[in-house]
Amino acid sequence: EPEPFRLESVSRHEKSRQELQERIEREEAEQREMRKVKARPLPRYKKPSSRQGTRPKQTHALVQPVSPHLATTSRTAQRQEFDNAAALRREEEELAKQLFEQEKEKELEEEMTELRRLPVSEGGMQFVAEPINSVWEHGNI
Repeated sequence: EPEPFRLESVSRHEKSRQELQERIEREEAEQREMRKVKARPLPRYKKPSSRQGTRPKQTHALVQPVSPHLATTSRTAQRQEFDNAAALRREEEELAKQLFEQEKEKELEEEMTELRRLPVSEGGMQFVAEPINSVWEHGNI
């Protein structure tokens, strides 16, 4: 009669499965032990029971509150000075910018006047007329 196969991998599988089952059971037992409540006894007090729950008398004086010094008034004055100086500085910058723009416009106007005055042979501007038909075609009336 033929003998059944006896594979080594099957025996290893059964052994590892058994070890896994044992480990699971061991961990569950440890967790059950940890869940059990273990009450500790109350500590013994040296004080007599008649004074238990009362506060001890204070031996030092109470702290007197002192109102803090806030720098709000001086800080407000400093901030006001800074804001005024910043506003003055912005106004001066705006005025300088306007003067610069006016000066630039004036120089450009003088340059254009000079170019219009010069003849074309000396680098002046030359007038080029557009034909009237182009005006009518584009509708730029």
